[in-house]
Amino acid sequence: MIIKNKSRHTVSLLGLLLFLILAVGSIDTDSGTSSTSTKQKPAEITAELSNLVIEIDSDFGIKTQLFDVTLRNLSSKEITVYVVIYAKNDRFSPPRRSAWPFAGILFHQAGTGRGNLSYHDIMRNWNSRPDNSKGYKVTIAANKNETLEGALPINKTCQQEAWRGKPIDSRANYEEWNIWVFSERGKLLFKKTYEVK
Repeated sequence: MIIKNKSRHTVSLLGLLLFLILAVGSIDTDSGTSSTSTKQKPAEITAELSNLVIEIDSDFGIKTQLFDVTLRNLSSKEITVYVVIYAKNDRFSPPRRSAWPFAGILFHQAGTGRGNLSYHDIMRNWNSRPDNSKGYKVTIAANKNETLEGALPINKTCQQEAWRGKPIDSRANYEEWNIWVFSERGKLLFKKTYEVK
């Protein structure tokens, strides 16, 4: 009888202890203090594309797509980043594809003769890349904005190796725009895609 009572008390104590452990674990997770919390770190930087304007050189008939990209440093410290703009129109053949800055270098580093580019291509072998193949390097003060002006050519003929010299349909303006922002170590900090018709 005494042994039976001790067993019952032991089971009750173990049950109470288990309940307290689960309750405390739940409180820690909800408050964000748990070491296993999966809450995302706030963004350090954002970027917006604006002022997309086509400029035509009246003397030579050369068309250029102008744009602004505004970077916002949301952190309380100065930050240096690399920015790449990749734009394309795949509805036509050959497609229109280009990147800013230094499209040729970015495509060469990605190993593409067709102008296909992703942010993974830029992150690959980051440490062994020359600076100009990582994007446009800019340092932004804490809690400040920086606006960069850029341009992409609207060539009459394709510049990619796969279709070099073939005429591009005059209606094929850039329809998909991608902004990729990388840290100095090659981590993707921000990405955004725009559809422009």
